[in-house]
Amino acid sequence: MNKYIIFFFLAVIASVNSSSGDDECNHAIGGQFPYTALEYPYNALEPFIIQQTMELHHDKHYKAYTDNCNAAVINTPLVTLSMEDIIRDYSRQNTKIRNNCGGYYNHCLFWKFMQGNQNQLPEGKLMKHIQKSFGNYDSFVEQFETAASSVFGSGWAWLVLTENQGEDQNLRICSTPNQDSPLFNQNDQQCKGQIILLLDVWEHAYYLQYFNVRANYINNWWSVVNWRYAERRYEKAMEYSKTKKIDLL
Repeated sequence: MNKYIIFFFLAVIASVNSSSGDDECNHAIGGQFPYTALEYPYNALEPFIIQQTMELHHDKHYKAYTDNCNAAVINTPLVTLSMEDIIRDYSRQNTKIRNNCGGYYNHCLFWKFMQGNQNQLPEGKLMKHIQKSFGNYDSFVEQFETAASSVFGSGWAWLVLTENQGEDQNLRICSTPNQDSPLFNQNDQQCKGQIILLLDVWEHAYYLQYFNVRANYINNWWSVVNWRYAERRYEKAMEYSKTKKIDLL
């Protein structure tokens, strides 16, 4: 069978089985993955994240990841797949995809996890699940900050919805180096799953303002977390897991 036909059917299956993936970040438009705009002004996160950081981070770093990811998949059958499936199934064999498409997708989501309506808290079912998994919200924050602070060099901290055989869905905190993702992470079995929240701890995310004091950046970041977006991802991931077991590879 022609390989393009095979990829077409894979793309159809991926669209049907989409879990918590954000369509804007997850699917190519016109043959390439979009360089998405911020949904708020560059200065909307001040004083916690300054405008200069957002301009550099979004317009330079994210733009480079977008361009390099598209260069790796454009004019190939991969562009018919979702970004989640590209990262999940092809990152292990292709360093360019792992680094650049991982960087593209992580950042595309990261912008959505922040907003200018400051000092939100999680609500509803997500808050209840956080309390069930970590004891209380303060304990969750402490454990998440520890994971983010403990990343050696560059990487990300995550809250994921994971599923172990014979267990209910669980919320877990973990971290990954570089642009690695819970979608394909092989090193930590507890870090595989659906992305509910993520934090960029690469130095370019905070160094202009916080210099080498990453802990202050992490602590202040809670003031701009968009918990409403995290809740939507959580609800979609939970609904998906009821109808199809999450493929944790």
